[in-house]
Amino acid sequence: MADPYISEVKYLGGPSLDFIEIVVDEGTDVSDILVTVYNPGGSVRTVNTLETYATTVNGFDVYIINNVDSSTFSGLNKSGAVSLSENGTVYQFISFDDGAPVTANGGAADGETSTQIGQAGAGESLEGTPGGGYTTQTDPNEGDIPCFLAGTRIATPKGEVAVEDLQRGDLVLDAFGNLVAVRQVLSRRVAGHQARKDLKLRPICIKAGALGEGMPERDLFVSRQHRIMVSSPIASRMLDSAQVLVAAHQFVGAPGVDFVGPAEQFVYHHLLLERHAVVLAEGAPCESFLVASQSMISITQESREKVIADFPMAKCPTYAAPSALPIPHRKKQARLIARHIKNAKAFLSEDSVAAPSNTFGRAG
Repeated sequence: MADPYISEVKYLGGPSLDFIEIVVDEGTDVSDILVTVYNPGGSVRTVNTLETYATTVNGFDVYIINNVDSSTFSGLNKSGAVSLSENGTVYQFISFDDGAPVTANGGAADGETSTQIGQAGAGESLEGTPGGGYTTQTDPNEGDIPCFLAGTRIATPKGEVAVEDLQRGDLVLDAFGNLVAVRQVLSRRVAGHQARKDLKLRPICIKAGALGEGMPERDLFVSRQHRIMVSSPIASRMLDSAQVLVAAHQFVGAPGVDFVGPAEQFVYHHLLLERHAVVLAEGAPCESFLVASQSMISITQESREKVIADFPMAKCPTYAAPSALPIPHRKKQARLIARHIKNAKAFLSEDSVAAPSNTFGRAG
């Protein structure tokens, strides 16, 4: 079994926004696992158990320590440190580049000196992989993974195909009239009791026509972090790019966009293509799977090996594939969507995507 590890940590913005995310093998008894938060001088700030289960993702259980759900947690110090331990074994002792390495003078890591893992600004987090590398995440997401709900129809040269029925080597159409080859379709199941406990695990429904005239063509269901294309003059004025990708949860509150109620289970699918692309899902432009640190820790070891076979660069814990479109910081995403709602403007202009009938037979 793999060692537990700190998969994400947010330490700026105040105790109410700070959190630590821990990943363990599915079914692991976490009763003896401790997360110790240290002050800059090495003294213990808090000792925390894994009280709050978030989700299970492809063989891994995810736990969250934050100021809302944890009885002991009181935030982090940017010059402090965090240790992850179990019965005297210290799996990790990390600190941030805002300060110097910390030498613990108590607690689980007593006498050890922390390893610096990088720096994240306010509103950002550091995301880790099983190998120990960390990268900056501009949109912190406790236990979240971007994916399509089973049954979502994806545009291909042969017509629309349910995402779970796509096979390696199949071609899909992107929003700009190109063809892109499928590499993998990976899956994730969320049980009903998990979704009832955590709203963030439920799909978001984007009603037909909620993004613009005829887009999507039918109700579209995606996870909260799945990014949707916005193409409008407002985006151009605010972000110097007429087309950007925005997380689905940012649209909640717009007419026709909301979380769906709990069900017995949800089955999500990640669509991995030969390159990151904006595909047409139920006629609306949505991103495919982006190979980066957060997406790699969300899949099984077997799936990671398959992804690495196609993308050897993904072995590097700091690798992030080029994005098909700009991805603004989450605060800019929120302001962009708010501006559209305030002015009752469509998120997608009529000419945002290429007509499928004009794209058949074209190579990407």
